[in-house]
Amino acid sequence: MYKNFLNRNLMFLGLIKRAGHLQVGDEAVQAAARSGRAKLIIAASDASDGSKRRAKGYADTCNVRFLSSPWTKHDFGVMLNRGGVAMMAVTDAGFAKSLSRKLEETDVGDSSDGFEQSENLLSDERALPDRAED
Repeated sequence: MYKNFLNRNLMFLGLIKRAGHLQVGDEAVQAAARSGRAKLIIAASDASDGSKRRAKGYADTCNVRFLSSPWTKHDFGVMLNRGGVAMMAVTDAGFAKSLSRKLEETDVGDSSDGFEQSENLLSDERALPDRAED
Protein backbone atom coordinates (compact mmCIF):
# COMPACT_ATOMS: atom_id res chain seq x y z
CA MET A 1 0.00 0.00 0.00
CA TYR A 2 2.83 2.39 0.90
CA LYS A 3 4.50 1.71 -2.45
CA ASN A 4 1.21 2.38 -4.30
CA PHE A 5 0.88 5.67 -2.42
CA LEU A 6 4.37 6.69 -3.53
CA ASN A 7 3.68 5.64 -7.12
CA ARG A 8 0.52 7.79 -7.20
CA ASN A 9 2.46 10.79 -5.93
CA LEU A 10 5.26 10.16 -8.41
CA MET A 11 2.61 10.13 -11.15
CA PHE A 12 1.28 13.39 -9.67
CA LEU A 13 4.74 14.88 -10.30
CA GLY A 14 4.35 13.76 -13.91
CA LEU A 15 1.04 15.62 -14.10
CA ILE A 16 2.73 18.74 -12.73
CA LYS A 17 5.43 18.39 -15.41
CA ARG A 18 2.87 17.99 -18.20
CA ALA A 19 1.06 21.09 -16.91
CA GLY A 20 4.32 23.02 -17.29
CA HIS A 21 4.81 23.74 -13.60
CA LEU A 22 7.91 21.63 -12.87
CA GLN A 23 11.45 22.89 -13.33
CA VAL A 24 14.01 20.09 -13.43
CA GLY A 25 17.71 20.20 -12.66
CA ASP A 26 20.07 22.52 -10.81
CA GLU A 27 20.10 25.42 -13.30
CA ALA A 28 16.33 25.40 -13.86
CA VAL A 29 15.62 25.24 -10.12
CA GLN A 30 18.07 28.08 -9.48
CA ALA A 31 16.44 30.22 -12.19
CA ALA A 32 12.94 29.51 -10.82
CA ALA A 33 14.07 30.40 -7.30
CA ARG A 34 15.79 33.62 -8.36
CA SER A 35 12.79 34.75 -10.40
CA GLY A 36 10.39 34.00 -7.53
CA ARG A 37 8.43 31.38 -9.49
CA ALA A 38 9.45 28.40 -7.30
CA LYS A 39 6.81 27.45 -4.73
CA LEU A 40 8.34 24.14 -3.56
CA ILE A 41 11.82 22.68 -4.07
CA ILE A 42 12.34 18.92 -3.89
CA ALA A 43 15.62 16.96 -3.74
CA ALA A 44 16.04 13.25 -4.50
CA SER A 45 16.76 11.05 -1.51
CA ASP A 46 20.11 9.98 -2.96
CA ALA A 47 21.22 13.41 -4.19
CA SER A 48 24.66 14.39 -2.98
CA ASP A 49 25.00 16.49 0.15
CA GLY A 50 26.19 19.36 -2.06
CA SER A 51 23.11 19.13 -4.28
CA LYS A 52 20.80 19.03 -1.27
CA ARG A 53 22.63 21.98 0.29
CA ARG A 54 22.24 23.98 -2.97
CA ALA A 55 18.55 23.06 -3.28
CA LYS A 56 17.93 24.08 0.33
CA GLY A 57 19.82 27.31 -0.32
CA TYR A 58 17.62 28.04 -3.34
CA ALA A 59 14.54 27.42 -1.17
CA ASP A 60 15.88 29.72 1.55
CA THR A 61 16.65 32.39 -1.07
CA CYS A 62 13.05 32.56 -2.28
CA ASN A 63 11.54 31.69 1.11
CA VAL A 64 9.74 28.53 -0.03
CA ARG A 65 9.46 25.03 1.38
CA PHE A 66 12.19 22.44 0.80
CA LEU A 67 11.53 18.69 0.91
CA SER A 68 13.91 15.77 0.74
CA SER A 69 11.78 13.29 -1.18
CA PRO A 70 11.37 9.55 -0.69
CA TRP A 71 12.30 9.06 -4.36
CA THR A 72 15.75 8.58 -5.83
CA LYS A 73 17.35 10.32 -8.81
CA HIS A 74 16.59 7.19 -10.82
CA ASP A 75 12.89 7.32 -9.84
CA PHE A 76 12.69 10.96 -10.96
CA GLY A 77 14.55 10.13 -14.17
CA VAL A 78 12.21 7.26 -15.07
CA MET A 79 9.17 9.45 -14.39
CA LEU A 80 10.57 12.22 -16.61
CA ASN A 81 12.14 10.03 -19.32
CA ARG A 82 15.55 11.50 -18.47
CA GLY A 83 18.74 10.52 -16.72
CA GLY A 84 18.99 10.91 -12.97
CA VAL A 85 17.41 14.10 -11.62
CA ALA A 86 18.68 15.40 -8.27
CA MET A 87 16.31 18.34 -7.74
CA MET A 88 13.19 19.97 -9.07
CA ALA A 89 10.98 22.97 -8.32
CA VAL A 90 7.19 23.17 -8.47
CA THR A 91 6.16 26.59 -9.81
CA ASP A 92 2.42 26.49 -9.11
CA ALA A 93 1.21 27.24 -5.56
CA GLY A 94 -1.76 24.86 -5.75
CA PHE A 95 0.31 21.93 -6.98
CA ALA A 96 3.03 22.71 -4.41
CA LYS A 97 0.54 22.77 -1.53
CA SER A 98 -1.15 19.57 -2.66
CA LEU A 99 2.12 17.66 -3.10
CA SER A 100 3.46 18.88 0.26
CA ARG A 101 0.27 17.79 2.00
CA LYS A 102 0.31 14.36 0.33
CA LEU A 103 3.91 13.75 1.37
CA GLU A 104 3.30 14.97 4.91
CA GLU A 105 0.40 12.55 5.33
CA THR A 106 2.89 9.69 5.28
CA ASP A 107 5.82 11.57 6.87
CA VAL A 108 8.02 10.77 3.88
CA GLY A 109 9.09 14.34 3.17
CA ASP A 110 11.58 15.93 5.52
CA SER A 111 11.81 19.69 5.55
CA SER A 112 13.73 20.06 8.81
CA ASP A 113 17.25 19.89 7.47
CA GLY A 114 16.83 18.31 4.06
CA PHE A 115 19.50 15.65 4.59
CA GLU A 116 17.39 12.66 5.62
CA GLN A 117 18.10 9.64 3.47
CA SER A 118 15.32 7.22 2.48
CA GLU A 119 15.45 3.72 1.10
CA ASN A 120 15.05 3.32 -2.64
CA LEU A 121 11.31 2.72 -2.37
CA LEU A 122 10.67 2.52 -6.10
CA SER A 123 13.73 0.69 -7.36
CA ASP A 124 11.65 -1.80 -9.33
CA GLU A 125 11.04 -0.04 -12.66
CA ARG A 126 8.06 -2.30 -13.33
CA ALA A 127 6.25 -0.54 -10.48
CA LEU A 128 6.39 2.74 -12.38
CA PRO A 129 4.02 3.59 -15.21
CA ASP A 130 5.23 3.31 -18.78
CA ARG A 131 5.84 6.75 -20.24
CA ALA A 132 5.07 7.44 -23.87
CA GLU A 133 7.08 10.03 -25.76
CA ASP A 134 5.30 13.40 -25.75
